[in-house]
Amino acid sequence: MQHCIQQKGLVLYAYVIMSNHIHLIISKQQDASAFSDIMRDFKKFTSMNIIKAIKDNPQESRKEWLLSMLAAAGNWIDEKLDYIHNNPVEEGWVSEPEAYFFSSASNYAGLLSPMKITSIYDGITI
Repeated sequence: MQHCIQQKGLVLYAYVIMSNHIHLIISKQQDASAFSDIMRDFKKFTSMNIIKAIKDNPQESRKEWLLSMLAAAGNWIDEKLDYIHNNPVEEGWVSEPEAYFFSSASNYAGLLSPMKITSIYDGITI
């Protein structure tokens, strides 16, 4: 959070950090990057460091369970994303998910799409 304040233009008014969640009252400086970009960077940095802290802590008795729960959540998201994108393929309308125009599969493949979306993986608009 300190990095986002000093380098990204985040303005922090109030916070509380609990063991499993945080509450923030925040905004951004007028000339700062888009708020979504600041939050994306904050979430990415934080999630990577939480996972590293769990892995590196020899006294964490729930290490395997925590890491498996995080992996399962990621796998669930991937599974649902694949299911959604493969619907037109299953119906025989296209041979590849990204070939169907009215699907975010084209966004994830880096192709033109009729709508912009926010990536599940990094919060970037694509």
